[in-house]
Formats: sequence, structure tokens, C-alpha cells
Amino acid sequence: MFSIPGFSMFRNFYGQWSFTFSFYYALLFGISFAIILQSLKKSQYMLLSVLFIIFITISARQFISGELVNQELWKSNGKKNFVKIDTSIISALKAVRNLPVDGKLLTLPLTDPGYEMFQGANGGVYQGPSLISYLAGKKDFSGIQEIDPYSGIFLTLAKKNKFDDLLKITSLLNIKYIFYNADPGIYDDFPEFPYDRTKLYLPKQQSEYKNFVDGFQAKRIGKFGKYYSILSIDNTHYLPHIFAASEDIFTNDPVLYATFIKTTDPRVVILTIPQKIQISKITIF
Repeated sequence: MFSIPGFSMFRNFYGQWSFTFSFYYALLFGISFAIILQSLKKSQYMLLSVLFIIFITISARQFISGELVNQELWKSNGKKNFVKIDTSIISALKAVRNLPVDGKLLTLPLTDPGYEMFQGANGGVYQGPSLISYLAGKKDFSGIQEIDPYSGIFLTLAKKNKFDDLLKITSLLNIKYIFYNADPGIYDDFPEFPYDRTKLYLPKQQSEYKNFVDGFQAKRIGKFGKYYSILSIDNTHYLPHIFAASEDIFTNDPVLYATFIKTTDPRVVILTIPQKIQISKITIF
């Protein structure tokens, strides 16, 4: 098939075409089985049909019970992916939806790839795209990869508990709110994926994560159920989308300089100059 023009574009060929193959193989099997039945006597026909029905029913028991799709999440401690939604999650998402449009959210605990984690009322865990983004309609940072180009510096500062410098990064990203999920089921039961990288720098247990969240000195503005909280970062550390700059600073390393700049004013604008220009810093008043 890969010699046919266009088919080499599919990275996961079987994932894209498995249902098409299954459909035509099912037709082939059904027609073949019907031809065989027509050549048998009625007693043989009935016996073979009953045996076939029993075989299909037994082999399909996982499909009928739902166990075929209710699988254990990869590298988790027995957590399944079937989720019965918790009402407190719905309440939390409604509250996020009603937040002001301008402020973005930092979702904690942070994952590696940007997955969001919620545990349902049945113990199953949702692991997938951000519900805050898709259901509540707000921009959030739920994974360290989404914080690029500041991801490396963010993790280094977090490990050293340098929250003043972390707040400079959150201000550059227009982060006003923190959504904190304190449920141990979405963190402690996932020793590796999706926290392989972040757990090297951030707290390794949910019981330790609260101290990390407290380091941002954000004010709690909502608590939902036992685990979900929304916190608001102080305005002195918040940079909206549209603002009047108090100072322009030119540098050839904007990521590093923006993090360690010795000012608490989030309105300082960092501008990049070409690397070939041998100027490390020019301040314009």
C-alpha cells in the first residue's frame, strides 16, 4: 500500500485504516459463512449456527461489559480510564467559566505533555486535553511543555523554591489564577507518566504539593468539593494582555533576562535584539 501515492503520509497506517480493513473482512467472512451454511443439512445448519452464536457471545463478553474500553491507564497504579463525573468538577468548571476573560490559569499539578487529570466519583481518572480549555472556555497551562520557552527555567526555579522569579514568569504568561487539584488519586498513583519530567523538580507527593502552591501567596477565591481550589495571584504580579509599559529593556537573551531581571514591576517590557550585536543590556527611559 505504501507504494501507492499518498499512502506514505500516514504515520500510523493501521490506526487510520484498521476499521476499513475490518469492515471488508467482516463482509468476506459473512458471505463465506453463508455459502457454507447453504451447503449443509437443516440439522447441521442449526447446530453450526447455535455454536457460532455461543462463540460470538463468549468472545464479546468484554465488549458487552465495557471492559474492552475500560482499560488501566499507562504506568498508573491500577487506575482505569472510565470516569463517572464528579459534581464538584462540574461546579469548579462553572466557576472557571465565570472568571474574567483576560486572566489565564496555571493548572497544578503540572503534567509533562499538557494533559489534565481529574478523578471521577467511581475512582476512574480522566487523562486528556484540558477540560478548562474545552469546557470552561479559558486558556490554561496544564503541562510544562506549554510554558515554553520558559519551561526549563520554570522547573529550575521551582526546585529551588524561588517564587519571586516564578511569579515573573507567570506575569509574562498573563497568568492571573491557579487551579489546584489536591486529589492524591491523580498524582500519587502516577509515579511516572504523565509526570516523568516534572516530578524531578516539583513535589513527588500530593501531600507536599500544597506547600508549593502556598509559595505563590495567591488568595483562594473558591473551593469545590474536597480537592478543587481556585486561587487569585496578587495584581502586583499580574500582567494583562493590554498594558502600558513602564520601561523598555533590550537584551540578546530575553528568556533568561526576563526571569532574573531585578525588578518587581510586571510592566517592564523585554525586547530582543540580534545576537550579533554585542550589547547585553540597553535601558530606555
